Amino acid sequence: TLRSVRRSTFADWEHLVIGDACTDDTALVVAGLGDARVRFHNLADNFGEQSGPNNAGFALSRGSYIAYLNHDDLWFPDHLETVLAAMRDGADLVCTPVLAVEPDGRHRLLGAPRGEPYDPTVAVPASSWLVRREVLAELGGWRPYHRCYTYPSHDFLWRTWRAGKRIRVVRRVTVLA
Repeated sequence: TLRSVRRSTFADWEHLVIGDACTDDTALVVAGLGDARVRFHNLADNFGEQSGPNNAGFALSRGSYIAYLNHDDLWFPDHLETVLAAMRDGADLVCTPVLAVEPDGRHRLLGAPRGEPYDPTVAVPASSWLVRREVLAELGGWRPYHRCYTYPSHDFLWRTWRAGKRIRVVRRVTVLA
């Protein structure tokens, strides 16, 4: 996962690795990269799902755009370049389909669009998103699972859509899950 970000064709990024009260060697792995663009922050208490670490990462971030990458997903080298290019036409959030490899080796497409506009009935994994910082701030970031009763990522996409934000779907796979 860390290598996939570092292989990006777009090089002006910061990568915040947020530990959910990690007790493993993640801090040493990040330090061993020797890349000042990659920083590790470990939460004191385990949140237990993605909303807590994602909100912590947002609070620590400095960029105008926020992208997410789950710990077991990979970005293709052109992912950031692709979503940034799509963002330049006024989109508030850009996403792409994700190719998932199942445990039995089969592949399936996640978040495959039915058309250019975002369809709120299609779940799009957060690892494919690029979001404007001000949209996250306006919508209050990610709500915890116990407050939305669905995956926090689905909840955030739905709230973004309901707020009338422009969600652009790029019809090109740029993420492997």
